[in-house]
Amino acid sequence: MNILNLIKEGVSLFKNKKFDEAITKLSQASGKIENKDSQIQERNDIQFWLGRCYFEQAMKTKGEASTRLFEQAIEHHQQQLRLAEQLGGENGIQEQIYAQSWLGRCYFEQAMKAKGEASTRLFEQAIEHHQQQLRLAEQLEGENGIQGQIYAQSWLGRCYFEQAMKAKGEASTRLFEQAIEHHQQQLRLAEQLEGENGIQGQIYAEAWLGRCYLEQAKQAKGKDAEHLFGQAVKHRQQQLRLAKQLGDENGIQEQISAQHWLGRCYFEQAMKAEEEASKHLFGLAIKRHQQQLRLAKQLEDKQNSIQKQINAQSWLGRCYLEQAMRAEEEASEHLFGQAVEHYQSQLRLIEQLTDEQGRLRQQDNAQFLLGRCYFRQAIKAEKEAAAKLPEQDNKYFQKRLDFFKHLPPLVRKKWGIYFE
Repeated sequence: MNILNLIKEGVSLFKNKKFDEAITKLSQASGKIENKDSQIQERNDIQFWLGRCYFEQAMKTKGEASTRLFEQAIEHHQQQLRLAEQLGGENGIQEQIYAQSWLGRCYFEQAMKAKGEASTRLFEQAIEHHQQQLRLAEQLEGENGIQGQIYAQSWLGRCYFEQAMKAKGEASTRLFEQAIEHHQQQLRLAEQLEGENGIQGQIYAEAWLGRCYLEQAKQAKGKDAEHLFGQAVKHRQQQLRLAKQLGDENGIQEQISAQHWLGRCYFEQAMKAEEEASKHLFGLAIKRHQQQLRLAKQLEDKQNSIQKQINAQSWLGRCYLEQAMRAEEEASEHLFGQAVEHYQSQLRLIEQLTDEQGRLRQQDNAQFLLGRCYFRQAIKAEKEAAAKLPEQDNKYFQKRLDFFKHLPPLVRKKWGIYFE
């Protein structure tokens, strides 16, 4: 079998997730190259796909085994980079971009798993490669060059965002600012693209800008938090306006995402607010998740539609549950009832999922949330009110109460479960 056919088989095996077999075929292809000064493109392709194989294996493992696999992936992408530098013209630049992109990704994924100074060093290496990727993309002409710069700016923003999420205080603020700067550059570049490609690029940028501001707002206080929530909402609203310009299923999917995150913005703001302001914000969150639910019902892919509806029902339940725990007497009872209704709807939807493993996992989570509603309602109410719950609810409550009592104290604290 010739070199090209071996590479083709290796790629096919990779796409079927048979990574060990793919590595064998690609290694055989490499061994057939006798003159190392010729067939640069074939050698480049072999090194690229070997790097991708080891990367995928590294992502599925942990600890030292994962580190060794990432090291092998990096070694192959470095060899790919050296070979790409020997190729001429735009093709050579494009191949170097691919190499720099995947070298950055290898360091990024390791940085996500690492802690402390080790994580910082790995993020710095990831950033260095994505900066090289950006400089190379700037050498390409036309839409291809713009798209290449968008990818690089996106990953640079992501590197700084993830670092910011691990940092605290002023260090976190500075990193978020750098992330925002790169995503703003990403947005400006996407605005230069025409048609749906440009709209989709702007949607991604607006989504990440919204996420940066939301995460900062969750950490901030007072007027600073209010301003940051406002910025997050502004970018999510722009994301929604852009999504409405897309056609077919993809447009609906993007609107669902925007509505979900708008709901999340108002929800998180409501959690920080007091009394009437909190009620108003929870109301806004509920409206967004209701829109999310309506859009999810429009999706043609039945299983995808069900999963999106499950997500919307879960967040609607959470909105009502958090309000119920802040309200008093009859208002609280009514809100608990609405939360229960949404969690029950969530459970009914989960029963329609065809993926058995996913269905069982989600059923357990939904039952837990439903049980938590009854638990918090019973703890909050007077003993007489708790005794008036329907008999089947009392049984369900007792079952979940026994479960909650055996949870470790730190877990109960995290979930906001307290026994009086």
